[in-house]
Amino acid sequence: MRPDVRERLRILNPWLTCSPGEGRALLQRFLPARYVARRASPRQVGDEHAVIVVGPRQAGKSTLTWHHLEPLFPSVLFLNAEDTLVREACASAGELADLIRRGYPGLKVVFLEEAQHLTEAGLLVKGLVDARLGVQVWVTGSSSYHLCARTRETLAGRATRVKVLPFSLPELLAHEAGDLGPEGRNSVADRLVARQLILGSFPAVWLAGDDGVRQRLLFEYVESFVLRDASDVHRVRNVPAFRRLLGLIAVQMGNLVNLAALGATCGVDAATIDSYLEILDESHVVTRLRPYAGGRRRELTQAPKLYFVDSGLRNALRNDFSPELATRIDAGALLENWAFAEITKCLDLLDGLGYWRSTNGAEVDFVIEHAGEVAGLEVKASVLRRPEITRSSRSFLEAYKPRRFAVLNLGLHDSVIEVGQTAVAHLTPRTFHTWLETILGRGILPLIR
Repeated sequence: MRPDVRERLRILNPWLTCSPGEGRALLQRFLPARYVARRASPRQVGDEHAVIVVGPRQAGKSTLTWHHLEPLFPSVLFLNAEDTLVREACASAGELADLIRRGYPGLKVVFLEEAQHLTEAGLLVKGLVDARLGVQVWVTGSSSYHLCARTRETLAGRATRVKVLPFSLPELLAHEAGDLGPEGRNSVADRLVARQLILGSFPAVWLAGDDGVRQRLLFEYVESFVLRDASDVHRVRNVPAFRRLLGLIAVQMGNLVNLAALGATCGVDAATIDSYLEILDESHVVTRLRPYAGGRRRELTQAPKLYFVDSGLRNALRNDFSPELATRIDAGALLENWAFAEITKCLDLLDGLGYWRSTNGAEVDFVIEHAGEVAGLEVKASVLRRPEITRSSRSFLEAYKPRRFAVLNLGLHDSVIEVGQTAVAHLTPRTFHTWLETILGRGILPLIR
């Protein structure tokens, strides 16, 4: 390895050559002044498995990783792949492994950040694990594809994957409500949801001083990360078309995807639109929600719907941060996207999420699959005063007879009625996660402090 590359690694890791006390002080530059405890946690940590932490840019992947590594600090080799010389150091797993053996005896952790900037991050991770260095390997990245491109099978058994998304309501409630009683917690929960719906819950945005700063950060996120990564990381040539597509998705959020129609509006073909959606999905910006098809006849089985990982990002694309949900024409879409985002923050890798729609137009917004069972969710941005079950929901209940179904609304809560074999709950956002816990058969993961 070239001397200038070795010197760059030394400069980026000053704690490896200073006293333990000085090294601990250097750690503080990686940790925020205010930390919101997270619920994401790796299932396996050791020198035989890499920990791959994925999620959108600025979702807290690095902060979570540094908190996990704090007990092992300063014995951490930090490699930020945004740095040109670091990318050279990572070009060969064999050379990097040899450097670690010879140059960093007693090292406990290799932490590779922003791995999506590497040409073949998956091969590097595989090589480091197979080298049996006796160190933990932690990797963060905003693009699942670039972490696993040609190594999806060869990483099997060598890596455990953790997804970190913007703050969930339970995480925020634990941080903001503290030891308040039920009434106080309910009031805080309502306030938090109202803010999530408009400004989302990316950590930097959430912890900013005021709404003006939060809005500016969201605009900067679109320009600095989403569009820059499209060009620099994913090599999108027609960035204006990519931008137009994002704007269209923001308008049509929650609608069925028509690739040809989107392509015609953006001035590109359907195949290009499909490739752009793949990039947005892999970058954890927009998710394609597939239809749930449980084997019944006359069901849609192909066209996905599109949802944003964070509502604040969507509202920035629309340049609409109007805080009063009741006066917004997109209130239904916002509440639906909020429900989608909160569900995805709680699901395990083996859990499933889709929507259900029959060929005659009956539709259920979300179908959650867990442990061989399904549960349905209908979202209504209205203030219900009594239980209501739509004809579409009844069609789903008759077809699948799930044990649990819910209607998320803005008025009626803690109401459960029986429809055949199904317990139909009416929920408001503040009680939504309690219902999710019953669906998933477990408490939401404990906070990682």
